[in-house]
Amino acid sequence: MTRRLKVTSVERYHLCDDTPENPNVIGCELTVSGNVDLDIATAALRDSSRRHPLAYARLKGKYWCMNPDDRNRLSWQVVETDDGGEPSEDIRAIDLKTEFPGKFVIRRGGQRTRLSFRTHHAAGDGGGGLQF
Repeated sequence: MTRRLKVTSVERYHLCDDTPENPNVIGCELTVSGNVDLDIATAALRDSSRRHPLAYARLKGKYWCMNPDDRNRLSWQVVETDDGGEPSEDIRAIDLKTEFPGKFVIRRGGQRTRLSFRTHHAAGDGGGGLQF
């Protein structure tokens, strides 16, 4: 069953402030030693979405719409590299009508893994990201 939440005033501000030239996207990257187990990372991502339902929401008019089945579609984009890869430069706009508000990338290789999170600011902020 799809849940709906009305977009708040601060979320509406972040939606209006979003442009292709200046996307309202925040990011975080973590580098860890060793290779991350993809099954465990995917389970953690899906489990954490229970704490942050906007992670799998879609924007429809003035409402966030969340279908619990979509939580199972949250996944990491995996990039295999020789050395864990370079930091991501993918700070592009996120179309909240067709995409989830978050982008999750794992670059792994050698003896390090880089975890990259990109979130539309309307769906999350730094404080919420720390809890997520």
